[in-house]
Amino acid sequence: MTTKLQSILRIALLPLIVSVLATACFGADSDYSQYLPLKVGKKWVLRSKSVASPMVFEVVSKNRDGYHVRWDNPWIPSELTIDPRDGKFYLSQLTMNGQTAPMPGDTLYWDFTAPKGAKWANKIGKMTVMARDSAVRADDKTYTDVIQIRENNQLWSFAPGVGFVQFGEGQGAFVLDERASNSSLGNEETAPATPASPNEPPSSHSQFVGGHTRGLPLIGLQATIFANEPLTPTTANAHFQMSVDAGITFQGFSATWAKLEPRPGVYKFDEIDFNVGEAARANIPVAYTLSIIDTGMKTVPEYLKNAGWQDPRLQRQLMQLIEAMAPHFKGRLSWVMIGNEIDPYFEKHGDEARAYAALLGAASAKFHSLLPGVQVSHTITFPGLYMENGLLKSLFDQSDFLSLTYYPASADLRFRDPDTAFADFPAMISAARGKKILLQEVGYSSSPLNDSSQEKQAKFFENVFGQLRDHSSNFIGANFLFMSDFSDTVVDGLVRYYNAPGADRFRAFLQTLGMFDGQGKPKKSWTVFQQEATRMKQ
Repeated sequence: MTTKLQSILRIALLPLIVSVLATACFGADSDYSQYLPLKVGKKWVLRSKSVASPMVFEVVSKNRDGYHVRWDNPWIPSELTIDPRDGKFYLSQLTMNGQTAPMPGDTLYWDFTAPKGAKWANKIGKMTVMARDSAVRADDKTYTDVIQIRENNQLWSFAPGVGFVQFGEGQGAFVLDERASNSSLGNEETAPATPASPNEPPSSHSQFVGGHTRGLPLIGLQATIFANEPLTPTTANAHFQMSVDAGITFQGFSATWAKLEPRPGVYKFDEIDFNVGEAARANIPVAYTLSIIDTGMKTVPEYLKNAGWQDPRLQRQLMQLIEAMAPHFKGRLSWVMIGNEIDPYFEKHGDEARAYAALLGAASAKFHSLLPGVQVSHTITFPGLYMENGLLKSLFDQSDFLSLTYYPASADLRFRDPDTAFADFPAMISAARGKKILLQEVGYSSSPLNDSSQEKQAKFFENVFGQLRDHSSNFIGANFLFMSDFSDTVVDGLVRYYNAPGADRFRAFLQTLGMFDGQGKPKKSWTVFQQEATRMKQ
């Protein structure tokens, strides 16, 4: 399971992404363009009293498919293309992590010609025009004649001659910061982050580093929302709280280097800030994956694509990224992985392993110097364990622990019997050669197409928890994926992303890793997870 998959699915993003971004740009080819004046390079910055990071909408280009918009937000930044047609605005394609998924030509999102009370629907949700003459207050200015459109449970507001002026409602709403919106590109919202100030000394990191002292492995859970729910700050926070109430004791998340540095020297740490904030609320430590390799792909910024791992420029830029991101963990980072599921990449690029090991050593030293006590490694798949004593031995020797993703399935995604855990855990321990183990991802499908069922998934979870207890001295913890199954729309995008159209077993694998089904009903594995995670916490 790649970190791209986590990034796309961690909170079931599609409803929010397409609806938010659809509001951010439409063409000047109708009388209703006044409600969002379009210009390539135009930017809207919206701020909330309840969330530190702003929303930033930026129109970056135009082509025959429509207007291309980048949306940076406190959750998951993304991009989409909007096709304007006489005051009605259609989503033509959605882009995530550099992968573009075309949308049906009739996907209508925003209709500024519609009267008050008008309603329409699509796969993303239900839309209603709530008002055409409302008022929105932002700073010392009041916007009048505002059109407000409700999408599921969220309200979007547009002012004539200005554009997008509010997301949400009440005290926590995001409202337009017009001065920041009118500033040039590359303002403080996109400027390079700076290293920790003297007011944030490295010693402040000592609260969580080095793991835990309870003696039992830590438990994490990717708290995705239900497939039939809209993504809002409320639902995202509620599902994270569900995971806390169920007994999680650490927070695991990730991003690719390309996503963290969209332009040379320009960093985007919104997701880190959001997730660290959640971890702080629950008072738990963080495990983070910085993916410069993600499964079979090199995921460095575009301007470094042709640079080898030994290139001084690539090493210099990676060190600068680490220096910039370190303060954002606010003393909660305990484990960091440089590269996710790197073994498939090196099966094809074995001649690069030595240079990558040198880069990993430099990155590890940088983390150790900035955040004393943090442990550094890389992540491989469970089937790739044999490479730690072979091609990847130089990486393993300098790693502080062993990090794995664990999905006990064959190459054709048929899951092994749940009792395979009894043999797999000793194999992990043997390969670790005395080092502790972090299961960065643990998952098990519940679909019959994957030779599984709800009962088998629940039994596998029970066995994994039992093995973690029986071998508690060998394991740091385990992060389970996911809380819920995903919608058909999300899975369709993933099948396209992985270039596997019509692969029914692959589709079933992606869609049924959750502990709740598509209607938000708990599977048998949820009861097991709650009981066992609570037991591990005691």
